[in-house]
Amino acid sequence: MDTSDVIVVMGVSGSGKTSVGRAIAAETSWDFIEGEAFFEPADREAYRAGTLDDAGMDNWLKVVGSWIDGYESTGRDAVLCCPALRRRDRDALRKGRPHVRFCHVTANRATLRNRVGAEGAQHLKDDVSALEPLGADEHGVTVSTEGDPYDIARKALASLGLDPGHS
Repeated sequence: MDTSDVIVVMGVSGSGKTSVGRAIAAETSWDFIEGEAFFEPADREAYRAGTLDDAGMDNWLKVVGSWIDGYESTGRDAVLCCPALRRRDRDALRKGRPHVRFCHVTANRATLRNRVGAEGAQHLKDDVSALEPLGADEHGVTVSTEGDPYDIARKALASLGLDPGHS
C-alpha cells in the first residue's frame, strides 16, 4: 500500500501557518486539516489560554498521530496545521511515520504582534518561549510568511522536494 504524505505546518500564534497550510493544500490538491480540531473542548480552551499541560498535549498528540495512521488508508495526502512547537511534539508525530514532513513558518515580531493583537499577546509570548526550531536532522523546511502565501507554499514545496502537481 502506498503511504500518504502529510505536511505538518507549524509555527507560533500569528505566524501564518493556516494561510500557508491552505496555500500548500491548494497548490497540491491535498486535503487541509486544522489540528486544533483534534483537541478535546477543555484542552482547546486551555491551549488557547496558554494553560495546556503536558498531559493534555500528549493526549492531543496521540489523537493526531492516530488520525495520521488512519488517514493512510484513504490514499490521500494532507496538510495539517498545528503548533508542534517542541521537538518532543514533532518526534511524537513523526515516530513510525517517515512520510510526515514539517514546514515551520516564521514571521518577525512586529508582524506577529500585529496579527495576534493585545488579546493574544500572552499566548504568543508562551508560544515563543516554547518554540524549538526544526533541527538539522528533521525532515522539514523553515519559511518566512512575509509575502504571498502561495509564493511561500511553492517555496516550501520545492524545499521539501515536492512539486505542486504531486499527489
